[in-house]
Amino acid sequence: MTGRRRAQVAFSDSAAKQLENLTDEHQIHALDRALVAISVDPEVGEPIPGDATHPELRQYADEIERVRVLYFVTALRTVVVVASTSNSPSPPRIPVLSRTKDHETQAGCPLPRYAPS
Repeated sequence: MTGRRRAQVAFSDSAAKQLENLTDEHQIHALDRALVAISVDPEVGEPIPGDATHPELRQYADEIERVRVLYFVTALRTVVVVASTSNSPSPPRIPVLSRTKDHETQAGCPLPRYAPS
């Protein structure tokens, strides 16, 4: 059985910083599971309304694992994570980043790559 390859996952600078600050093993595991789900099917997240001048942001939320990921998918099917949060007792509050800034970062610089554990 041949299937579609999983998408590569990269992080914006701010998302990479969020990842560095994760210390709780449950949060890391929850984010890992969410990133695997997104890499298998980048369209799994719900589109976030915006304008046509920036990449379409999507939101993946798993209420059981209590994780939420904001991301966009490039033309080459790379998933670029903009922000994430996990295991918060109240609804997650994610700082929404400037789409233009993240798009320029993605286009102009190499982004950290995600390797599932």
